[in-house]
Formats: sequence, structure tokens, C-alpha cells
Amino acid sequence: MPSIVKIRIDSGRNLPVMDRSTGSTDAFVEIKFAGREEQTDIARKTLHPKWEHGELLFLVCRLLRPRGLAW
Repeated sequence: MPSIVKIRIDSGRNLPVMDRSTGSTDAFVEIKFAGREEQTDIARKTLHPKWEHGELLFLVCRLLRPRGLAW
């Protein structure tokens, strides 16, 4: 039976400066799960990003077994 995994990204804080000219960064979160890759919107020019709609959804159609575990 398929399931949905919902990951909610709220915010980040104290990110490192990546653009020395502005003293900020363009932040995003990238999640890789079950062979898929999703990304939040880009929060521009901030070291403390917040995402209002930071939900990433993954449809899981089969049982996933963590690597290294024998069942």
C-alpha cells in the first residue's frame, strides 16, 4: 500500500556567508529520498532563511529497508 512521507522545512539559522559582496547567501534545502530529489524555494540574501511553504512530499510505493540492516 503506498504511503506519503511529508517533510516540512521551517527555517535555517546562522548559515555561512557564501556571497562576500553582500555578506549573505541564497539558501535552499535539497532532500534526496527513495531515488527522488526535491528542493525548497530559494530564500535570497539571508543567513536566517524561513520557508512558509517548505513542505516536500514523497510517495513511497514499496517498503524501504535502511542500508546495513538485515531483516
